[in-house]
This record gives sequence, C-alpha cells and structure tokens, in this order.
Amino acid sequence: MNPSSPYDSSELRILLLGPKNDEKSLAGNTILGKTEFDSKQTLQCVEKHSEIAGTKITVVDTPGWWGNLPFEENPELYKQEIVLSVNKCPPGPHVLLLVLNVDTPFKQNEKDILCDNMRCFGEEVWRHTIVLFTCADLTEDKTTRLLENENLQWLIEKCGNRYHELNIKHWDDGYQVTQLIKKMQEMVDRNRGNHYKMNRDTLQRVEEKRREQQKRAVERRIKHMQLKDKTTTEETQTGLEQVEDNEHHLSELKIVLLGYNSSGKSSAGNTILGKPAFDCKRLRRSVIQEGDVSGRHITVVNTPGRKRNYHSKYTPRLYKDEIVLSPSHCPPGPHVFLLVIRVDVSFTEVYRKAVEEHVALLGLTIWDRMIVLFTFGDWLRDTSIEVFIESEGEALQWIINKCGNRYHVFNNKNTDDGSQVAELLDKIQEMIAGNEEPCFMINETNLQEVKERRIKIEERAKQLQDEVQNIKEFRSSVAADAAELSEMRMVLLGPHYSSISLTGETLLGRHVLDKEIKVNVEEIGEVAGRKLTVVCTPGFEKDYLTGERLEDSKRNIWRSVTESSSGGTHAFILVQSVDSSFAEEEKGALEKIMEPLGERVWNHTLVLFAVGDEPEETPIEVFIASEGDMLQWLIEKCGNRYHVLNYKNCGDGSQVTELLKKIEEMVGENRGHHYEIDRETLEKIKGTIAVPIKKAHSLDDPVNFGDKSSLSSGIGSAFVSQRSQEAPGESSSKMSSGVQSLGSIPEFD
Repeated sequence: MNPSSPYDSSELRILLLGPKNDEKSLAGNTILGKTEFDSKQTLQCVEKHSEIAGTKITVVDTPGWWGNLPFEENPELYKQEIVLSVNKCPPGPHVLLLVLNVDTPFKQNEKDILCDNMRCFGEEVWRHTIVLFTCADLTEDKTTRLLENENLQWLIEKCGNRYHELNIKHWDDGYQVTQLIKKMQEMVDRNRGNHYKMNRDTLQRVEEKRREQQKRAVERRIKHMQLKDKTTTEETQTGLEQVEDNEHHLSELKIVLLGYNSSGKSSAGNTILGKPAFDCKRLRRSVIQEGDVSGRHITVVNTPGRKRNYHSKYTPRLYKDEIVLSPSHCPPGPHVFLLVIRVDVSFTEVYRKAVEEHVALLGLTIWDRMIVLFTFGDWLRDTSIEVFIESEGEALQWIINKCGNRYHVFNNKNTDDGSQVAELLDKIQEMIAGNEEPCFMINETNLQEVKERRIKIEERAKQLQDEVQNIKEFRSSVAADAAELSEMRMVLLGPHYSSISLTGETLLGRHVLDKEIKVNVEEIGEVAGRKLTVVCTPGFEKDYLTGERLEDSKRNIWRSVTESSSGGTHAFILVQSVDSSFAEEEKGALEKIMEPLGERVWNHTLVLFAVGDEPEETPIEVFIASEGDMLQWLIEKCGNRYHVLNYKNCGDGSQVTELLKKIEEMVGENRGHHYEIDRETLEKIKGTIAVPIKKAHSLDDPVNFGDKSSLSSGIGSAFVSQRSQEAPGESSSKMSSGVQSLGSIPEFD
C-alpha cells in the first residue's frame, strides 16, 4: 500500500498479456510469490489473488497469442477470451503487464504481431501498460542489447517509457517484486486512480456472440448424440448376424491419417497405438505402424503433411502422389480416414478449400469414410469441442457436415487416457456400420498411374544425377586454378513463401533478419574466411503479378544490383522451397522480374532448395524430376547449378562452404567477372529507383541470438489488422492464391 498516493491503493488488479510461452504464468507466480498459475497453454483466463505489503493483488493470466503468426491465425475463441479478460478483474484492470522474454528476438514481425493483438483494447490501453521483461539470468549485456533494439525502444516509448525486468528464477527476491508494484502504483496515480475500461459496445458484441455460439453448440451436441443413437438402433435392427460380421471386420482396423504440417498427425497416431510409433518430424513418404489396441489389431498409415494454406496446384507432385498411394499401404483398403485439425489455430476458408482439393485426390466417396480428429484438445480446457466448431464459422462447419457430423477430439499430451481412444474406435465402428462396404475401395486406375509415374521419376532422377556429376567433374577441372574470392556478394530472391530470410540467416550464421522482408535488406558478415554480403529481397507473388505488384518486384531486383555498397553481384540465389511446386505461374513471374536484367543474368544464377527438417534420404533430384518440365526448365536455365540448404542447421558451416565453392566455380565460368548491367539498361531503369537499400546490420553490430476476416468475428473493427487492410484487389488475390504468409507453427508433426 502506498500511503503517499492520493488515490485508493489498497487494491491492484493486474492483467498479464503476451505470446504463447511459460513466461506469463511464471511472472504471475513470481509476483504472487507462490505457484498459482499452471504453465500449460490453455484457452481460458485464470485469476488468482494475494496480499502483498497491505495491497490486495488480483492477477489474471490470459491465453497467449502465437508469437510468430499474424493475429488472424489465432482461433476465434482466443480473440473473444482476450476481450472478455477484463471482466475477470471487475470493474477492470489497473495495469496490463506486457510480458516478453529477454532471450526471444523481437524484430519487426514480432512487433507487428504484438500490435495486432493489442489493437482490440484500443489506443487508451497504452496508458495502462507496462512492459515486463522476464529472464532466468539477466545480465548487463542482455540489458544493453535490450535497450538498443529499435523495435523494443518503440514499444517502451509507446508505454510511456515504463518497463521492468523480472528474474523469474529468483522467487525469493522480494525486492524486484516490490519495485514492480511501486512502478504500477505510480502509473495508477498518474491515471488518477482510474482503471482500464474496455469499449462497452465491443464487450457486448463479444458476449452476445459467445452466447449464440454456446446455444448452437448445444444443438450440435444433441444432433451428434442423436446420430450415434440412430446408428446403434439400426445396428440392432439388422440382427445378430450383421453385428457379428461388423465385429469380425473390426478385429483388424486400418486407419489413414490425413492433415497439414504440424497438425498433430504423428502424435495422434502414437496416441491411438499407445506407444511412440511415429517420429514427430516431417515426412516425404507415408509411414506404416501397427499395434494391438483393445483387442483389435490396428494399422495406422501416417501420410506426409502439406502446407495448410496451399491449394492443390501449389502442392508438390510427390506429396499428391503419396496421398493417392496411401490406401494401398493397408490392403484391401482403410476402414477410416482421420482428417487431423488442431484446435489452437484458426480454420479459414482458404484452409477449407485446401482440404477439399487435396481430399479430392482420393475421390468423392472418401467423405463417407472420414472423421475429423481435433488435436491439442488440452488447449480447450473446459470448453466443449462443439463451441469451438460453432465459433470458427462456416469453413470448419462445412468440413464437419461433409463428414456426416462425425468428429472426435484428442488430448495428445494425455496418452495414458485410454478412454479417448476407445471412444474414437466406437465412432469408427458406428461409421463402418453405416456403409455398405466394410472398407474404402481403392481406385486401381489412379493407383497404377501413380506407380508408373514413380518409375519414370526415379529413372529421370538417376539420369539427372549422372548429368550433374559429369558437369561437376568438368567444372572442378576448369576451376582448379581459380583463386578463392576474398569478398562475395549475393542477392537472394524468390516467391514470398520461399524462406528467403531463413536462408540469409543460415548463410550468415546468425539471426538478424525479420521473417517478413518488406524492403531490400543488406547484411554483411564473415563466412569461411570471406567477407560475405547478402542482399535479401522481398518475395514476389507467383500469381496476380501485374501492375504495381510487378513494378515493385522489378524495382526490388534492380535496386539489389544498382545500389550495391560492396561492388558487383557475384551470384543471384533463387530460393525455392521443396514444400511448394514450381508451376507455370511461377515461371512466368520469374521471367517478368528477371527480364530487365538481360539474358546474361542467368549465367550468374543458382537455384537453392531450402529445406527444414525433411528427411534426407530422398535425393533432391527426385523432387526436381517429379515437378516436371517447369522446374527442369529453371534448372537448365541456370546451367544445372543448384544446391540444397537446410536452414534448421544454421550452425552447419559445411553446407554454406559448399555453396560458396559452387559460386566461385560459377564466377570462374564467367571468367572471373561478376554480374554487371550494361550502361543502356542502367540508364533506362535509374528513373524508377527512388528508395535506398536498407542496411540492417554490420559486422560490428550486436546480434541478439536466441483468412478468416476479423470483421465477421463479431468482435468489431477494433480487431481489424492494419497490416491486412489492403486494397480490395490485393486482399482478394491473396485469398484466391491460397498461399498466404502463414509463418511457422511450432513443429509438432
């Protein structure tokens, strides 16, 4: 209690906000001096009470937002819960503590995401906000780097220069908590004792929306139970013989898991089998595992994941073929397909369309044998799955209805709970009873077509490997006497989803780039004894690349060459993700962008395939061969120069050194010359260049290591992201392309 305060300081109500991690809960426990908050990430707000130095303290821990994804990627229930969080400490919080981990990079992307998540509170919220930096081992060096971060400087100034550092490891250090409370009370005094007030209209809209969703959820639950009762009755009426026949079929159950990357397919398979059968890493080929569960022999086929926002035309051929082949891994065919969807991420129309197109690879009858399996059900806590379905809107409801209102939810962290698996098996049995055939009928024509294509792909891949090996030997002999370059400059370009920034960071061996690059960024570092200059350009759109979009993309490439601070460009690195196909649209877009640089630019260009944690047993030549004429055109256009770079192995210098050697060989083939624009072309494009290149860091700079429209949510315009307020043409094109910038959900699958 602050006796010098002219306002009532006997009570302090605190709201904890921040990204998904343990920091908010740990900060709350540190403030209260005891373990009150569970660090598990869940949907509901939790409030706890205590008394410190005569002041009654109420602390409300809110659900965290995705720190690496746009606001729109959070589920509708999360958006509602954040608005309603102010009701957990009536009449409203005095203080909003914005909790950030000191060791987590806070770049432009994180700043944009934070602002989007705070926007629902309105501009008034910043008068009541303090930035709380948490760390287990805060050092002077970390504090210095913290205050030099321009994005954090902006945030601190936005909060009236109010911030505090909290060591969450030292709970017994009461001084740091006392100082924090003092800062909070000083802020309350400056606000004349007033607490934060959420816009009443916004609150009422959200409350009404939630009541409507809960009402519809009850109706859906009743419908779901009636369907189960109807199936059971029909089963009984068919007679004992039919029931025994069904039981005979279910003594051996075959399941195929479908879903996007990180949806929890592998974890779901492990939960079903009751053992760690599947490795939770990316797959390029389907994996089959078996086990005995509840008296049944169960076969589970885990298929490769795809980008959840990719339409079918952007999905690599290898993945689509694996989907077609998946039923053949459990002959004569699977009893059920489980469509795996996680509940802690939104489900938009783009994702619905992607599901529809990829499921269609198996034929229209597949919906009769499909059950939606929701994963990460622990995030919902006490909220029913029906409320989640109703809150997410028409896109998800379309999927549920298409599956005959069949769905189930898994808590993948509670693998010892056999009841959730037993209940799923019962639902599968009920579904089988409603189908005339016991299992899915495989389309033999499609299957044979894929098998024949696979043979041709393997043959072409082997041929390509032999050709490249011959070229490699020839280049090595030619470049044997070539001098090693002491300085090297490269320009990274590619589609906007192609991991350009991750590639740049891998080349430099440090984390310095924003995930979303909006203007050309130049970074300088020392790599393998060479001074390396890397220019990262904003990714271009493969679709709808016309008008101003096309001109912007051209200008970015021109500036990367003409505004060099370190001489000419030795290499253009065309970054291509193995998660996406290289189709005719992308070929056309690339030709438009590169055309002003002249035909000679291809002599200085190398294709770099960016991979994450994909298994290495599949040669990149198989991917190239499977993608057909367009990608093979690109490889040949670049003189059969390509390289594979794993950006998850940022510390693996050998893959970078090998790339630099390939670039030196390419420079040698160009008689030691870097790329230069002829004078006529240069004069022609000079007039279009107005914005200078952004130099983000130098060698001496400190480095810190470490679509569903919200308008339809019922929460109001306060939720609309400024970054998503594009021109109508831009917005619709992104929705149509199905390749929105999703970012990376943590890799659970």
